[in-house]
Amino acid sequence: MLVDMGCGGRRAVGPDDVILDAPRELSVVNFAPYNVWDLRIWPSTDQDQGANRLVAYDSILSEEQHLTEVIDSDEVCEYNVEVAFDGGGIREFQGVDVCTNPRLVLSPDPRAETAGGTGTTFSVANRSDRDIGYVYVSANEAVWGEDRLGDEILHPDTLLRIEVATHRHGCRQNIMVQFGVFGNYRIYRDVDVCSEEFLVVERDL
Repeated sequence: MLVDMGCGGRRAVGPDDVILDAPRELSVVNFAPYNVWDLRIWPSTDQDQGANRLVAYDSILSEEQHLTEVIDSDEVCEYNVEVAFDGGGIREFQGVDVCTNPRLVLSPDPRAETAGGTGTTFSVANRSDRDIGYVYVSANEAVWGEDRLGDEILHPDTLLRIEVATHRHGCRQNIMVQFGVFGNYRIYRDVDVCSEEFLVVERDL
């Protein structure tokens, strides 16, 4: 994309550029276990919250749905957002930068909520005396998903950093590690990956 610089000059627009006269949009994604019935978005410098944005659609924002809302301001990047759930809860997000992160995710766990992000980073530390060949992370033990190590091996005294999708499944996760290729495994249940930075796999007693 090119922007007219005046006097016939133009320059390329890079990914870090913010075009202040471009339309503002904010996508709100609802992964919370409740419907949203009231959504208000207003500039962080204003006191007036404005009207419920969902009234115009004569609708609610149900679970697993998203809404992209055009914001009628071309000079402000930071907005406050307030959502009200039919379960009675209200969450407010202050200073959401819609110019750099035009996506707000409502998580099942408020601690996992992100603007534009996908979750949190968590680490598994191998303090055992054996290689770990597989690492799985899942909120549901019935569906473990992909091996987070891929083709790698987690050797003793090494660390694996993992991106956990807390924005969708919350902070409480189950973690399974398997030693070697055909070795035994351990399951660590209900690990709070939002408040704990590490899971340490200790030596056998």
